[in-house]
Amino acid sequence: MERISFSKNDQFRFLIAVKEALGAEWLNLSKILKVSNRTLFDWKREKYKISKIAFNKCLKLLKLTEGKIKIPHYEILPDFWNIKKAARLGGIATFK
Repeated sequence: MERISFSKNDQFRFLIAVKEALGAEWLNLSKILKVSNRTLFDWKREKYKISKIAFNKCLKLLKLTEGKIKIPHYEILPDFWNIKKAARLGGIATFK
């Protein structure tokens, strides 16, 4: 699954801006994006990167708000973008 990479704190600011532009609560926003509440909070804390599917849903919702917020610079990460790092860490753990 493709992910969206923002600069530090930009993902948090983006999600706050989407929430405020829609006038929704976090629980309602998670239902709109069709993700669990926990996933949305993890994205908000920037523990994980937001999925491209959810990001596109946010963009569609923001078009309805007539461009009230500015979308920060982002990069689209391809599928399996983190495999090399994960494989390296797994190899090191196995070697120990």
